[in-house]
Amino acid sequence: MRSFQLSRKTDGNIIPPQIVDNELCQYLGVPADTDNYYCGWYDSIGWGLTCGSSFQDLRESAGKKLERQPERAEYFGKIFQILDYLDENFTANAVEE
Repeated sequence: MRSFQLSRKTDGNIIPPQIVDNELCQYLGVPADTDNYYCGWYDSIGWGLTCGSSFQDLRESAGKKLERQPERAEYFGKIFQILDYLDENFTANAVEE
């Protein structure tokens, strides 16, 4: 089974996704939800990372989707913020479990 890991760029430690989500929410100034990831990033961005996409690949994909769905600009704006935060702070790796 494939999955992904996020390693902190400062020290290389692998950080569990829920901790990443809590830190992300704190950074964005939004309340963290213990039951759901912010904007469902774990399922959308996480899936892309699991498939081997880079943060840049995911930005480009989101940009194309935004062009086709301009009414979802607010949502995609949040996705870009999440991608920027993750890219600035973590290295992503697809892994076999």
